[in-house]
Amino acid sequence: MKNLLLSLTALFAFLPSVKAQTEGSLISNFHALLESAKTNFIKDLDKKIDEDTVTHRVYYEARKPVTGAESFFVHQPSGQNMMVITYDAKGDKAVEMMSVVDQYMNELNKMVKSGDYTGEDYKTKNGLDVTDIKDKEGDVIIRYTSTHETQRIYIYGSITTK
Repeated sequence: MKNLLLSLTALFAFLPSVKAQTEGSLISNFHALLESAKTNFIKDLDKKIDEDTVTHRVYYEARKPVTGAESFFVHQPSGQNMMVITYDAKGDKAVEMMSVVDQYMNELNKMVKSGDYTGEDYKTKNGLDVTDIKDKEGDVIIRYTSTHETQRIYIYGSITTK
């Protein structure tokens, strides 16, 4: 019982530092990525990680990785670059992810309420929860997917000048 109390005390002492670490900077970095998507992330691609000769997709490291997540770029055969951000929500990281998920969901809802974007929530046949955010032209610019263990964000670069 004493160990449980000590563990809970340590957990609650740790939570404010996790929240302070991600609050504010998480959303400002997200908006910086959305801004960079307008130029197809040209300045954000770093060194090449891998190339799939079958699909003709090329994978790149992110020049500025997303804190607390795995992040990389996928260069599509169409010329479009897509950033993939994956948060692991397994085990101890689940508590930390609650704050991150709330911040992203609140921001996506604000974007839709602004009238500049539309949103759609659905569940795939495999049980994956998906939120798509589309621009006024109807193009998906953000796809947010989640399971109990993973939160993944896809940000699509623009390959047309609007």
